Amino acid sequence: MTEFARPRLADQPWFSDFLETHGFRRSATDAFTNGRATLRLTGSVIQAVPGDGSRAWRTDVGEASPETVRQLLATVLAAPAFLPQADLDRRAARQQRAEASLQVLAEAVREQPEAPGGIQLRRLLWSLFNQHHVVNLWDLAKTLDRRHGEAAGVVLDAFLDGLVSEAALRQALNDAGEMVRWDTVQPEDTDLTELREAGAVVCRLLRRGPPGEATGGLVRLDGLLDEAARELSRFERRRPAGRGE
Repeated sequence: MTEFARPRLADQPWFSDFLETHGFRRSATDAFTNGRATLRLTGSVIQAVPGDGSRAWRTDVGEASPETVRQLLATVLAAPAFLPQADLDRRAARQQRAEASLQVLAEAVREQPEAPGGIQLRRLLWSLFNQHHVVNLWDLAKTLDRRHGEAAGVVLDAFLDGLVSEAALRQALNDAGEMVRWDTVQPEDTDLTELREAGAVVCRLLRRGPPGEATGGLVRLDGLLDEAARELSRFERRRPAGRGE
C-alpha cells in the first residue's frame, strides 16, 4: 500500500487560513508575520517570536489535530506580545478612554459621595479594586445620568478585558476621596450585634424549615453572615481606644 506523506504544517490550507484571521500572512516558505510578531515552522515545530523582544515561545505539535493546534495558537496569539500594532493601538486607546472615564467617576464621587449615584459609584470602584463590595448593575444604571452611565460602561468593558490596572483604580479612589473616607469610617456600635442577631435568625430558619431549594441559599447566607461578624470583630479588636467616639 502506498503511503502519502502528510503535508507540512506550513502548507496546510487550514493553517494559513487560521493565521490570516489573526493578521498573519506568509513572509517566507516556513514563516508568517503580522508585521510585528513572527511564526516560524520547522516540520511540526512552531516557534512564535513576539514583537516586543521578549522570549520566544516554542512547541512541537506533533500529530495534534487541527482543532488542537488552533486552540493552542489562539491562546498564544491573543497575548499583547503577539498582537499586531493596530490592535495594540486600539487597546491603548481603550485604556486611555477607560482611565479618562475613571476620572469622571472619581469626580462624581468626590462632589456627591452620599447621593444615590455617588453611593453606587463608590461601590463600583471598590468592587473593581478589591472585589469586596457587591454591585447591583440595575441599581447602578438607574441612578446614573447618561454621562456617568456611559463612563461606568466604558470602565466596566475595559476592566473585563484586562485594560484597567490596579494603579489606575487606586488613583481614582484616591482622587474620589475614598481612601481618606474609608480610613475615617467606623462601624456603628450596634453593627456586630445586628449581624449576630441576623445569623441567629437564619440558624433558626434552617432548623425549622423543611429541606428544599431555599435551604442552600440559607446555608450560604449563614456562612456569609458568620464571616462578616468575624471580620467586624477583628476590626473592633484592632480599633484604637477612643477612635470613632
